[in-house]
Amino acid sequence: MAPSSARARRCRGRDRRHHARSRHPVSGEPCFPGAAVSLRLGKLDVVLASKRAQTFHPAVFELLGIELSKKKIVVVKSASHFHTAFAPIAADVIFVNCGGPYPPDAAAIPYRRIRRPIAPLDANVSPVWMR
Repeated sequence: MAPSSARARRCRGRDRRHHARSRHPVSGEPCFPGAAVSLRLGKLDVVLASKRAQTFHPAVFELLGIELSKKKIVVVKSASHFHTAFAPIAADVIFVNCGGPYPPDAAAIPYRRIRRPIAPLDANVSPVWMR
């Protein structure tokens, strides 16, 4: 794919201090995506962060001046960490397989040494939690 050029406008930037209000949904610890900025590319808003971090909460967007309630579509690059905070404000959640080590459909993994039956691969099997 050839690189393309686009006109971008910096909407708002934040440094690490401002992300202390974005908290991990389970541990409650602050989530720091590092220095971040929102860019507007035409009608598309994009968030760029200096550190690799999961997007746990809509606050990450709001702190950068993006109002999710005014968006038709919101895309979050996250395995499933986003779901707890984003599902209540979404009309629908669509998981996309973008490649990587673990696909969203566990049945797509070519297991060779696995005891069957096992959830979620087999129907009518309850998960067995570690004891």
